[in-house]
Order: sequence, then structure tokens, then C-alpha cells
Amino acid sequence: MPMALIIVRGPGTGQTFTLGADPVIIGREAQTAKFVIADPAISRRHARIGRQDNNYTIEDLNSTNGTFINAERVVGTVALMPGDLIELGTAVTLSYEDLDAVNVTMLALNQGKVAELLDDIVQQDYFQKLQQQVKQLRRKSDAPESKSTAP
Repeated sequence: MPMALIIVRGPGTGQTFTLGADPVIIGREAQTAKFVIADPAISRRHARIGRQDNNYTIEDLNSTNGTFINAERVVGTVALMPGDLIELGTAVTLSYEDLDAVNVTMLALNQGKVAELLDDIVQQDYFQKLQQQVKQLRRKSDAPESKSTAP
């Protein structure tokens, strides 16, 4: 079953890299990496994807910002499962997908749009809460101060 890595967040969102039998180095420099992601937060040689039997594995190559699978730090060699999200530091997220199961272009576009929508929702929620707090503070400052009379 053909597998691919799709950039769902970061530079090159939507870019797809089809995996084969040969190991693949992910990094920011074309001289040392086969799958190049041009971001300064990505190490020159960030991670390696290899094939073991009929499965793919990932290994962090002592990158500066780490490699994570579904928010868990990669230690040693970790088997990949379709649908896994691979985070390269905090700058880039890749999706590990079965090419037979999805239309790669639509998946990448949709995942990129979903990430943007989620960011918008989080920002809107934050600003709504902030507006509510400002309104409460204004009400408190606009309320007449109650003066107590001392006997």
C-alpha cells in the first residue's frame, strides 16, 4: 500500500511526499535531506523515515526541536500508523496517509483549511472572552460609588 507524508501545517502546506522502499531523511537542507522543508526551526537532518517489513518507522536524528507523533515525543524508532500526525518541533505538522484511501490533494487542502478554521475559532473565542471582561470592567467603573455615611 503506497504511503505518503503531507504537510498540513507549516511552509509548503499541501505538499505531498510519496514514500518508497528507501529511507528518507526529512530536513531543511537539500544537501542532507531527501524531503526538504525550508523552515529555520527544522534541523538540517531532522528525522528519518524507514521501511521495516510492510510498515514505515520514524526516528528523530537528534534534532534541536524534537519530533513528535500525535503529541508524543519520538524516542528511538517508532512505527507509524495511517492518520498519525508527525510534528517537527512546533513549526511543521505532517500527516502520514495511505494514498489508496484518500485523494491526496483534497486531503491536504482540507486539512490546511481545517487548521486555519481552528485557529480562527480559538482566536474568536479568546477575543469574545476578552470583550466580556472589558464590558464587566466598564460596568464596574461606570457604576456610582456607594458612599457610606459615618455616624
